[in-house]
Amino acid sequence: MDTVIPVRQSDGTWVYPNGAQKLNPNFGSINTSNTWNADSYYHGLQLSVKRDLRSGVHFQSSYTFSKSIDTASSTGSTTSTSGYSGTMGLATPLVPILNRGLSDFDTRHNFNFNMVWELPFAKQSSRLLGVIAKGWQLGTIIRAQSGLPFSVVLNNDRGGSLADTTGTQLGQRPSRLIGNGCDTLTNPDDVGHYIKTECLIFPARGTLGNLGRNTLTKPGLSTVDFSIVRNFKLSDRTTSQLRIETFNALNHTNFGTPNTLVFDGNGNVPSAAGTITSTNTTSRQIQAGLKINF
Repeated sequence: MDTVIPVRQSDGTWVYPNGAQKLNPNFGSINTSNTWNADSYYHGLQLSVKRDLRSGVHFQSSYTFSKSIDTASSTGSTTSTSGYSGTMGLATPLVPILNRGLSDFDTRHNFNFNMVWELPFAKQSSRLLGVIAKGWQLGTIIRAQSGLPFSVVLNNDRGGSLADTTGTQLGQRPSRLIGNGCDTLTNPDDVGHYIKTECLIFPARGTLGNLGRNTLTKPGLSTVDFSIVRNFKLSDRTTSQLRIETFNALNHTNFGTPNTLVFDGNGNVPSAAGTITSTNTTSRQIQAGLKINF
């Protein structure tokens, strides 16, 4: 099969030599191997603390500072865009190194904390006060993490690589404009214009954009869950537990992935480009349950 490797230009774009044949037209569709033949690198620092205090407080906390880099991310082996929101295919299947960037699951900061407090009220009492006040527990789970990386894409084969030709499977990206206001490519506080589309350029025909894979970051995530538990001892062999649980107790909105399609086939910016219309977590939810063990 006669193939041509694109050449990097001084402006950072990639172009095929004039008149070169990219792929032998006698061949049909060829599945690439970027889902199971990729390079990955991970470095991280992990810290954890676990303590049981005399006051009846039990807590555990962990923090991870890490960075993961690869040429493809996937939770399966069938497609390069399986499992992760905002993931993408290879722009040039024969040159996978062009997709080297942050992993789709790269989480720079990840903090978790959980605690259970066995309330000490009336622990030693056997009277009515003890029946009412014994066995109560308060619990909480706190989670905070930085946003995951994602890529912005074109919906057409602008570079002429003959790769898959739809959206994120195509894997082709725009170029980046350097100038005032374009030091970063996102507006963290504006979900209606989260991606700075004005800082992106539609590539010339036959070229690949110079914007790297996964160079933008989604909003971070934080949740606080809370629970109240009452344990009853009904007999020597039978116990019960009443649980009232609140998920996302602060009702904090955790925004999802923005619309990553930033240019149509004519180089126009779609009206929905760069907007966020989804969330990663539900609003506050409260549930109650009763469990009996015998």
